[in-house]
Amino acid sequence: MAVDPNSKVYFWTPMLRKSDNKYPVFLQDFLNENNVSIGDFVWEIEMRDNWGYYMVHSTPKPDGDVVVEGFPVHNEEDDLWYQTWEVREFTDEEKAQNLIMAKQQSRMLAYQNYSNDILKGVPLEGKVYSLEPRESANLRNTLALAESDSSVTILLRASDYSYESLSAADAIIKINLILAEGGKVYQKLMTYLKEVYDATVITDVPKVPDTFLGE
Repeated sequence: MAVDPNSKVYFWTPMLRKSDNKYPVFLQDFLNENNVSIGDFVWEIEMRDNWGYYMVHSTPKPDGDVVVEGFPVHNEEDDLWYQTWEVREFTDEEKAQNLIMAKQQSRMLAYQNYSNDILKGVPLEGKVYSLEPRESANLRNTLALAESDSSVTILLRASDYSYESLSAADAIIKINLILAEGGKVYQKLMTYLKEVYDATVITDVPKVPDTFLGE
């Protein structure tokens, strides 16, 4: 089989330079060595027959732990050069490092999703209450006030900026319920992080939940 006369070599097309068996080389390498002018492409047959630059035809990349491109191989049946691949399994050291990285990434994403959850707020009795650090601190300060002064009237604000007026006793109950809901969310985060910590192989690292809210 001869070279397809319509086959084109572009600036991103890898080639094998037969003069020194260098691979990969590209049209820019060719232009750096030869005082010629070309357009957006050149014909494969021209590069091959006139200059000794052989287009390397792509082959499917196989599956595997580590897949790297090898040196091209010549197919005598069609007289073309083809891409080759070298496949190997991860070494024990690579597996250990990959596990460490997977755990780090999972923890980071889990904390990010948890932060989004507490910013969004926990649902309680038809309302949603943010537990981002400033709001959580405000709730605890308000709880301390209600516990110290039974005569005080407490205003609680939901995430939609609606307000409710509560007696100190009712406020204590309500705030503790809100904080307990936040504690449930945090415990779901902790449960997930423990599963990540306990994983001994990368396939055991659990998928990060999109949210820690809800059941």
